[in-house]
Amino acid sequence: MVLNAAPAREIAETLAELIDVLVVNAGEAQALCGRAVNSLQEAQDAAEALAQRYRVAIVTAGGEGVAVSGQGNTFVEMGRKVTLVSTHGAGDCFIGTLVASLVRGDALQTATVQANLAAAIHVSRPRD
Repeated sequence: MVLNAAPAREIAETLAELIDVLVVNAGEAQALCGRAVNSLQEAQDAAEALAQRYRVAIVTAGGEGVAVSGQGNTFVEMGRKVTLVSTHGAGDCFIGTLVASLVRGDALQTATVQANLAAAIHVSRPRD
């Protein structure tokens, strides 16, 4: 199961045991593991801390990128250089693309790269 822990709140142990991939943004990571996330390195540190409880933890860090840790998957994906229009819906776009890619059978790193790209396109797209 993939859980997008938004908004951040305590996750019961019975639910935590079912989570294969936990996805959080910088603020949610700080709420769940007590680590501030203001850079990609701090996102990686938070992902590693969260991976102590969850099989895989993904921490998004806005335009900085995304960090992944757990089950032999430790990597960062740099943010894409785009002209920011609005961050509204970026997290939803990221998680939707990530899950769709995983359901198709893509590897976690491939799914994360695709989700990061989709979110970058989303935040740079003019709104009607």
